[in-house]
Amino acid sequence: PSSRCPPTLPAAHNRIAARETRSFASGTSRNLLRLFGRRKTLHRRVRESMRGGRSEMGGGSPPLVRRRDFLQCGTESTHTRIQNTLMSTILLCAGAVAVCVYGYGAGEGSVGAAFQKSAMFRGRPGSGAPLVRNTQNTPKKLNKLGFNPSVFSPNPTRQREGLYSASVVSSSSTSAAAAAAERRTRTYALSKNEISANDPAEQGDSLLPSNVGWGDPSIREEFESVLMKAQDDICGAIERLDGKAKFVQDRWKKTTGGGGRSRVLMDGDVFEKAGINFSVLKGELPYEFVSKRGDVSGYAEGEKIPYVGMGLSAVIHPANPFAPTMHFNYRLFQTDCGVWWFGGGTDITPSYIDQQDMAHFHGSYKKVCDAHDTSFYPKFKKWADEYFVIKHRGETRGLGGIFSDDMNDRSPAELLSFYTDAVNTVIPSYIPIVEKHKDDLYTSEQKEWQAVRRGRYVEFNLVYDRGTIFGLKQALNAERILMSLPLKARWEYDHQIEEGSPEADILDAFRNPREWVAA
Repeated sequence: PSSRCPPTLPAAHNRIAARETRSFASGTSRNLLRLFGRRKTLHRRVRESMRGGRSEMGGGSPPLVRRRDFLQCGTESTHTRIQNTLMSTILLCAGAVAVCVYGYGAGEGSVGAAFQKSAMFRGRPGSGAPLVRNTQNTPKKLNKLGFNPSVFSPNPTRQREGLYSASVVSSSSTSAAAAAAERRTRTYALSKNEISANDPAEQGDSLLPSNVGWGDPSIREEFESVLMKAQDDICGAIERLDGKAKFVQDRWKKTTGGGGRSRVLMDGDVFEKAGINFSVLKGELPYEFVSKRGDVSGYAEGEKIPYVGMGLSAVIHPANPFAPTMHFNYRLFQTDCGVWWFGGGTDITPSYIDQQDMAHFHGSYKKVCDAHDTSFYPKFKKWADEYFVIKHRGETRGLGGIFSDDMNDRSPAELLSFYTDAVNTVIPSYIPIVEKHKDDLYTSEQKEWQAVRRGRYVEFNLVYDRGTIFGLKQALNAERILMSLPLKARWEYDHQIEEGSPEADILDAFRNPREWVAA
């Protein structure tokens, strides 16, 4: 708020900011190297300029303004010009190249927007004059590092908790609508042997490879249809509930066979991030990997076994700490030696316990399991409790659900029917819970606790998750493999919680899995 901002600032601050910006953002590689060499000095001068106390500012002047207030001030006066030039210098000293996150934009009044108005562009900072990229003053070193100031574009996304991010988009246009349109149609990073397949006319086409001579083709064709429809339905339900954000799709094909549809939604009104990825893969698996799942007659130890596999996986992170994160994964593998299996499940990770929510979620999946085999729910619930364990923490990632793997103990048709019902239960088991809590009031401390638990989520996914490990070992696209990670997470050294608090209650549930529905 402007009431928090001082009406005027000493002229010395303007001189310091302007001098540092001219000195370190000038257009030669030599000055860029000086930037890195004098980083500590600049940081010290920035801190001193913000709190007062240097002789250039009149000796022992009192602190000028709190850092938080300094960053949030928005009136068009001297302090805004200081912010524009000083923030550009801080960003440069932080590493010269901005870390750009897929889908993010520099919100109006943010550090990213201030950098956009910095001395790297023509036009007086803070003057409101049209900003044109100053190619003469762009450091050559930055260009060699792949940094291009002309691709920064404002994106008026909702900025939560005062945290701002910058987005690189493939357009120099300052129109938010144009930038959003380009994000929906641009081609994203492709891995080796991948080609873009974003032709709208092909969106619903099968991605199964045509030259597969093993496995039951009718099973994989039907399961592909089930998973693609589930992806469409779940994305639609999430978009309708959010009301603002839309999924961005990256459709791709492998030159060796297969492909996928990767969809990501970020910075919505309800969902902080949601990633839903469908993929069909064709390749080779180690003999040891397949032999654990069945008879590998015809292959010798150490040989590779051809396979075709498919899966639909998702992780959905709501913004409100009282709305739980949810993950699901459903998959099918068929190999050349005749070994095949289904696997997957759905699990929930709240930051706070709501007994009714847990009864609804677990009850939904118990009903699905019981319709096929009454032994499924207790078996798969126990499997989830034992699988989603962060071993180095001695606690589970969340509050469970169902999980299964290597399922080939009955006919493919029977298992296809079960996993079809399971993936189609994602919406009724989860969406009503988010709708119930999306507008709950919460404190900054509760938001921090959510970030701590999301840090635990990251730990499990990177260290123990089979899907993540499999994808990385198969040298698949890292962006898609890691799309499950939250936008924001928190790690605190020796984090402690108050005894008897809601946080202590759920931590106990993480350490001692509970039953949420009657047997």
